[in-house]
Amino acid sequence: MADPETGILYVSSTSTITTMQLASDPARSNMRYILAGSRIAGPFGLPLARHPGARSWRPT
Repeated sequence: MADPETGILYVSSTSTITTMQLASDPARSNMRYILAGSRIAGPFGLPLARHPGARSWRPT
């Protein structure tokens, strides 16, 4: 839904680099496979992607 006062639609987004895999973990779920993943850190623990403040978008 858009902001009722301004009519602007705000949309969230993320920029993370993540490994994804299917894993079997009976302790977490009774499903045969579940989605598992972890974030990848860059050198010295710094992020590999730009931070959210570096990204902006606005409709024209």
